[in-house]
Amino acid sequence: MGFSVETESKEGYFQVSFSGDYNLLGALEGLDHLLKICGEMKAMKVLVDVRSLTGAIPSMDRFQFGEAFAVKFFEKKRAGQISHVRFAFLGRHPIIDPNKFGETVAVNWGMTLKVTTDLKEALDWLLVESPSE
Repeated sequence: MGFSVETESKEGYFQVSFSGDYNLLGALEGLDHLLKICGEMKAMKVLVDVRSLTGAIPSMDRFQFGEAFAVKFFEKKRAGQISHVRFAFLGRHPIIDPNKFGETVAVNWGMTLKVTTDLKEALDWLLVESPSE
């Protein structure tokens, strides 16, 4: 995988931090690693911190990542390897798209996901209690 990964259990959620130079292959490998961690840790709320990623993400990569994330997540969920997970992605521009195109793609596929550049917003959204979860 082209990224460094750090994991940490926090109160009420699990944090997975990625650092390195962005590339789609690395992002897809990171996604596999993220979902594996979610299954192993039985995580239900995950903060994905990409503030240390560098580079720029083309729009088509955002689409491909959002779609791949949803497809892989639901495959693992159907297989019983993962349960419902609420994801908050925290990053900086230009990694985080102000139009949140990748978020839109993933949410349209049925993911419970938020993308933001603000830590408080990410945690407020991530830690909200929902009767459906």
